[in-house]
Amino acid sequence: MYFKNLKKLHKFQKADTKQIDRASTRDPIKVSNFLADVNSKRADNWEQLSSTIHKQALKHFGSQRRKKKDWFSEDLLPLVEQKRAARLKFKEVPTRSNLVKLRKAQQNLQRDTRKRVNNYWFDLCEKVQVAADSGNLREMYDDKSSYWTS
Repeated sequence: MYFKNLKKLHKFQKADTKQIDRASTRDPIKVSNFLADVNSKRADNWEQLSSTIHKQALKHFGSQRRKKKDWFSEDLLPLVEQKRAARLKFKEVPTRSNLVKLRKAQQNLQRDTRKRVNNYWFDLCEKVQVAADSGNLREMYDDKSSYWTS
């Protein structure tokens, strides 16, 4: 088929759209308050209805917090900004020297990121190993979810 050869496009979330905290939707009191507010509002078209539902859901359930990787720190931000500036410069003026600067910025960011991730996993493994050696199973399995989400 023709559609199999198309390049996959990534879909980005709009900056002003917040994700609704789905864990709060299990609370029956919050759900009943949400439904009462949505039913009291009148919408003439789909966009108004969608906007009303989203606003009321954010009001009653709250927004979901973004989880930051444990290995990412503020020290990486200057390198990220350097890479962004180099990419912007290269897109404005695509010369060989700007390409070299962009590659150098990418290499620096990747090298530093890999070091941080490696140190994070090393520290985490060491913590688990110490807990296992001391027989402290609670500490060993305490933060298990963070092992798989990083």
